[in-house]
Amino acid sequence: MSIVRAQPLPRPLPSDRLVGLLDKAPTALAKLAVILVAVHALGCAEVRGLHLDDLDRSTGRLVVHRAGSDHVVVLDEDTLTLIAAWSRERTCRYPRCANPHCLYPSTPR
Repeated sequence: MSIVRAQPLPRPLPSDRLVGLLDKAPTALAKLAVILVAVHALGCAEVRGLHLDDLDRSTGRLVVHRAGSDHVVVLDEDTLTLIAAWSRERTCRYPRCANPHCLYPSTPR
């Protein structure tokens, strides 16, 4: 007989602490990363692994691949606004980028 132990999920950050973090984030990318981690409780590896195909802006849903299964995150208006801002910035900075990653379009140098 084996006992399965549930893994606790990360908890979101309280809203009063989140406001200070967003004010300190210098770019749309940084603000979006803070929101994904602090509000939607995504882990660092999950944020790095997000692909453009995982995001459906028309329905406000994001598919996160978590330990072999898919988890659907329903995005709020603030997150969708930051995604739109990052999308515009990404298009301007990397106009011909073919990298499928959502938040890391270029290869670090």
